[in-house]
Order: sequence, then structure tokens, then C-alpha cells
Amino acid sequence: MPRWLPLWRLRSPGAALAAATLVKFFPLVLMPALWRPAKSNLGDWRWLSAFSGVVFAAYLPYLRVGGPVLGFLPSYVTEEKLNSGSGFWLLDLVGRAVPVPVAAYLAVAAAVMAGLAVGALRRRTDPGASLRWAAALGTAATLLASPHYGWYFVWLVALLCVAPWWPAFWPTLTAVLLYWEPQTGHIPLWVGSTIYGGFAIFGCGDIAWRFVLAARSGEYGRHHAR
Repeated sequence: MPRWLPLWRLRSPGAALAAATLVKFFPLVLMPALWRPAKSNLGDWRWLSAFSGVVFAAYLPYLRVGGPVLGFLPSYVTEEKLNSGSGFWLLDLVGRAVPVPVAAYLAVAAAVMAGLAVGALRRRTDPGASLRWAAALGTAATLLASPHYGWYFVWLVALLCVAPWWPAFWPTLTAVLLYWEPQTGHIPLWVGSTIYGGFAIFGCGDIAWRFVLAARSGEYGRHHAR
């Protein structure tokens, strides 16, 4: 085996995530699940160096451009009505009853993602835990962003295939309804209710059922321990 191969294995996931992030920003949320900062493991810091190096190398030829290096992103935020808040389905739904500032929604979304990130960074070292946290981060980020095009949900399929949670498959199956309304930056109420409301119902139901099973298992264990 070449001497450089073990080193590349440590760095290649970081480089791959950087390449994915340069195509679409969503994969960036997977970093806490794929990187584990630990001073005792230099591979983790090599991973982060590989990620940063690929991003820097990709943008280096365009640094002289300045702000336009972001391309269509600023216009996209305006076109999809994210700056006004109506582009976020949950915020738009709540705002029909009670006005909620965009900053408040973004703060709540950031807090949710931060909590998941902390949990991912504190995960067990086995690969299965990394995959489960990656699926959780990817699902949460996509649902909070509530994209207006079905293809934004495709990447969740890959994550859920390696860390399946059946309620999270619901948005990927129903995202095709987003093509019902051709107007950009708008999600009809019934479409959003089907995609996100359905996920909320199935997700809460599954979590509640897991709690019931855990409680029954605890009672069964205590009964037989007597």
C-alpha cells in the first residue's frame, strides 16, 4: 500500500464534502456529523484542512471578482422571497395568524441546527452514529429551509438509505407537489401542509410510539427484576 494512501483516506471525506458544498450549500450542514474534533486524532484536523483547502482552491481564481463571486445567490434569496420571510413555509403559515419577524424564525432555526450539531459532535465513534446524525441534520436543514423545488429533496434519499427513518421519506415522496404551482417563491398552503404537515404528524407519531415502547420495555424489565 502506498504511504500516502492512509493519509488520503483521512482527508478524502472532507474534500468530498467541500466539493458537494461548492455545488449546493446544503451539504455543509453535514460537517458536524462527519468531522469529530479531537486533539488526540490528527486525522480530524487533516479532514478539516482538506475541506478548507478545496474550498479555498476553488474560489482562489475568482477572488479578484469580489462580491459577484457569490453569483446568483443574492438574487435567489430575493426571488424566492426568503428575505421577506414568506418563502419559508412554516413562517408563512404562522404569520397568517401572528406576525413573526424573519429574524425570530432564523434564530429558532439556527438554535435547532446548533442543538443537532452539538449532538452530532458528541456522538459515538461508530460509523452508524455518524450516518444517523448526518440524516438528521440534512432532514432538519431541508425542512427548515422549505425549498420550492422538488430536486432539493433528492439528496435526502441518499442519506435516508443509509440511515432510514420512515417519516423523513414522506417529504421526498410528496415533494413532486411543488411543481403544482409554477409561480416561483410560492408554496400553496395545501401543498406545504401535505409535505411538511404530513411529516410532522408521522414524525411526532413515530417518536411518541418509541417512547411508549421504551416505557413498556422499562416496566417489563423492572417486573422481571423483582
